[in-house]
Amino acid sequence: MVESVVEKIEGDVGSLAKGLHELEAIKERAQRCEKEIVYLKDVVSLCEKEVQELRSFKNMVVCGGLVMAIVYYVFFA
Repeated sequence: MVESVVEKIEGDVGSLAKGLHELEAIKERAQRCEKEIVYLKDVVSLCEKEVQELRSFKNMVVCGGLVMAIVYYVFFA
């Protein structure tokens, strides 16, 4: 009787140790995911800056084209 209780307790302790190890592994993966999220947020921020610069460049090209069209119309039309 006592031996079966001891075996059950040992089995429970083994299960708890295994569960604790699994929880630690999950915690490590969660920390890696958090680092990856921070990295991806930085990448998105850089992409947003690039998009803003490209839009500014596009606006300059459009305005330059309009100025060239006006100059052409004034001098050559």
